[in-house]
Amino acid sequence: MSFDADRWLTESYEAIFDANAFYRQFEVLAAAYDSITCALHDERPRAKTLSFVVGADPGSVAHKYPNFRNLWLERGANALLREGVTHDGLHTSVGEMERTDYHRHLLRPLDIDHSIGLLCDQFEDGGFTMLSLSRSRNVGPYDDRDVQGLDRMRPHFRTLFRLHARAMEQARRVEKLEAMVSGAATPRFLLDSRLRVRFANPAAEALLEESDLICLGPDDLLSINNRLEAEQLTARLQAGGAFELMLSSSRNHRRAVLQLEPLQPHSIPGHRCADAGYLATLVPLPRQVSASADRLMALFGLTPREGELTQALAETLDLRSAAVGLGMRYETARSHLKHCFEKTATSSQVELVALVRDL
Repeated sequence: MSFDADRWLTESYEAIFDANAFYRQFEVLAAAYDSITCALHDERPRAKTLSFVVGADPGSVAHKYPNFRNLWLERGANALLREGVTHDGLHTSVGEMERTDYHRHLLRPLDIDHSIGLLCDQFEDGGFTMLSLSRSRNVGPYDDRDVQGLDRMRPHFRTLFRLHARAMEQARRVEKLEAMVSGAATPRFLLDSRLRVRFANPAAEALLEESDLICLGPDDLLSINNRLEAEQLTARLQAGGAFELMLSSSRNHRRAVLQLEPLQPHSIPGHRCADAGYLATLVPLPRQVSASADRLMALFGLTPREGELTQALAETLDLRSAAVGLGMRYETARSHLKHCFEKTATSSQVELVALVRDL
């Protein structure tokens, strides 16, 4: 069956966010061009790297040649940068590489002779990225039709490699987040934009099993049992940005603070992108409040009503409920709360409650 370049490009774009699937696409490309190797090179003035190679094991070559950096070195850099394609006679011959220090960069076991180099990208420092296909002597050189076929796809190669590099950067970022979340003693989750749990550390998994504050709904969606708190969560999500939400359990009177921090995705215009979502932390709060209104007044210079409000807020975790319990108008409670923030050097209800509970 003939090679369908358009279908290959479509499937390659779809495989950008999957490293293994992306690699397999270049196995297909190598097979279509009777190539024993297909490699992506990053040629920089001070460094040479091989991003991936199909058809050969770089590890085994590196074992034989400890200084192995590249599949082959080519002498046709000027032609490559001028025309975008270089092949066959423009590459350093096997004999010349064996006579020089270049042998360290040669995949000798493959007995490479005929190659195509495709310019994929150029950089301000003089470096460039190229894709190479290489055949053995037994297969024969590439002809003009092969070169022209690849050259027509060259603009797509540049886009593919740039998108794939960004996708891999995001994948590494997620791995770092998972490592950070996994090592935390506090319950932490990685959530997508729908609040579906993508990753949870052991403390978070234990909390989900108890399911008194939060639980997993259908499709692994994070769910809050208290209806009012669930509505508050929806409103805060729509408002955007990082936020904190008090959660309480009617079953065992346990309380906690849910903190959600948006994770910004890497922008890839025109293409679907891995969902960024949120980093969620659940901070348990002590069940007993030890500070009295008198102590708060003495420590921070609060007025009697400010002290009473702060104490009530630490007990109810809700300003409106604290105001009702004290027979205070909600607007008055908000004014007192602002003064409490100033006097205790806190900036949120969560900080103020935590300070009271620490006392």
